[in-house]
Amino acid sequence: MGPSGSVVQLQLDTGAKTPELFPAGHDAHPSQPWASQPWSESVATTSAADGVTILSDITIRVGKTTLPGLDVVQSRRAVAFDSAGLLPASIFHRIYISHSGGFVVLNPIE
Repeated sequence: MGPSGSVVQLQLDTGAKTPELFPAGHDAHPSQPWASQPWSESVATTSAADGVTILSDITIRVGKTTLPGLDVVQSRRAVAFDSAGLLPASIFHRIYISHSGGFVVLNPIE
């Protein structure tokens, strides 16, 4: 779920440490504002050196699973990517990927 309950597609990433949202559009430029505003109930801190805003205590819903209390990085860096951001594999206890069936089963760490 994205800001205000919107649905976003995130790429499962084994190298990501924190969920990350990219700027909207493949041609987004780092100086352009984000397409969506941060969650209003979150606490945001900005790191000018990294060009990111960190949103604290965010709840993400993946399917029927709710993942509360996460930090989410809202990046300003321009990237050409086919999803809205990254979802770290490390927040799940087990991951089953069926390439032939075209589905993924994620079991969060509790």
